[in-house]
Amino acid sequence: MTIHESFIKSTKIMCNFSIFFYLGKIFWSFISSSFSSFSNISSYFVFVTKMLSNIDKKSTRNNNEFFKIVSSEDTSDDTLPKTRNSDSVVDDISSAVKWDITDTRYPGIYEIYDVQNKMSYYGETFCLCSRYDHHLRDLEAGTHHNKSLLNAYKKQSNPDGFRFFVLYYGDEWADKNKRLQRQNECISSNFENCYNITEISETRSIKPVMVNGTRYASIREAARQTGISRSQLIRLLNSQTNPEIHYLVHQAQEYGYIPIFGRKNDGPSVLFESYAECVVAGYATNTQNARRKIQRNETGWRYAHFSPDGTPARTPYTLKPGKISYKQYILFEQSEIKSTTS
Repeated sequence: MTIHESFIKSTKIMCNFSIFFYLGKIFWSFISSSFSSFSNISSYFVFVTKMLSNIDKKSTRNNNEFFKIVSSEDTSDDTLPKTRNSDSVVDDISSAVKWDITDTRYPGIYEIYDVQNKMSYYGETFCLCSRYDHHLRDLEAGTHHNKSLLNAYKKQSNPDGFRFFVLYYGDEWADKNKRLQRQNECISSNFENCYNITEISETRSIKPVMVNGTRYASIREAARQTGISRSQLIRLLNSQTNPEIHYLVHQAQEYGYIPIFGRKNDGPSVLFESYAECVVAGYATNTQNARRKIQRNETGWRYAHFSPDGTPARTPYTLKPGKISYKQYILFEQSEIKSTTS
């Protein structure tokens, strides 16, 4: 027996197996739908018989034609199996609006745009669709890490007022450092209308919390003492669904930020109001990385000032002559770009 004949024989066996499989399936549909599927059985027999006859006919042809088991002239309406519930099938889908979201599985850079306030939030991710879902869930749960964006979302109570735009995507953005660099460029280009920046400039404070009648100095302490996870506590505090768990707002104390100086490449040493601002600007990969740069005494890196006890001060720093802040530096760079392009 030749390979060609073996393939024909095996194909017939598969078709016979398919007949029994679909007979069982159709029989079950037949019982469950009160004898409404009888036309499916006859249609299926016509279809399979047509397939088998085509295999026999095409067994003497060349291989390219052989794989065309059912040709276009053989697929008339009366030979193909009918849809079981034909009344519910859309006859014409040309009017349907198709949204191809396949590319959102790629890494890339995105923008969340607040339509009402004309403000943007920029981010990067290894999977765009997953990140969008994460942002939406955190905003709805009241646990989003960016307080400025979260507050705007709460005030509007309108998810449609926030748009998720994919700015860059594809395999070429698989490198996280490359994504961070482009994200920071987006932030810098829209500096005055960016939630990434306003979130940094907000005053931090420590709010004591009340959990089941016990006062705790912070969420972290409450989580440690009660065994409730920190994320769960934050959700309960922000949702305000449990009267036994709430912030002691009037007892809040300012925590402050540690201002630092940092430098990137051949640029100047600039003042950052916090570690967070430094990381968002792309001067350090994270807070620990910024600390290490200072500890290694890298050029342009240092704490802005110190407290009497010798620890880095958590108070605003007043720039001295000849020094520049990161925000001033960005504005200067933007003005330079405008002057060269005009």
